[in-house]
Amino acid sequence: MAKVHLPYPLNDKSIVVKYDEPTKYELVPTEPVKPNYTPIGEKIDIQEGVDCYITGSKDSKAGIIFFYDVAGYSDNVFQDADILGKRGYRVIIPNFWANEPTVIELLDDEIVSKTSELLTYYPRTKKYIDAAKNHLAQVEKIQNIFVAGECLGGKVAV
Repeated sequence: MAKVHLPYPLNDKSIVVKYDEPTKYELVPTEPVKPNYTPIGEKIDIQEGVDCYITGSKDSKAGIIFFYDVAGYSDNVFQDADILGKRGYRVIIPNFWANEPTVIELLDDEIVSKTSELLTYYPRTKKYIDAAKNHLAQVEKIQNIFVAGECLGGKVAV
């Protein structure tokens, strides 16, 4: 039975997926998210009113626009992006909360529902998505651009 290590942490533990068939792919070690993480990327302004965190190889031909959750920029989000960046992607995180994330302690079902509607409403996030996409495609000459997100950011990505 072959073991395949996924390149992305879930919670703070590594994941091992077992297949009955041998795999031809090289095993990729996982990295658990660490407390008190120091980001390795940088924060940049890519357009007026749009700042981003960016990480990974500037020579990459594949980029990821990564959307975070309602908690906003955090060490966990930066580490997630850095892990993907170490795997060969150029990862950009547009700061669509503009440093004013939702206060987690105040969340209830109604607020979560309204926040979800707000963030998935295209005009609210359009300038951030367009700015990040244009930066990767035009400035950094990235050929393949993907979107991903965690928690509510996953909904924004979809």
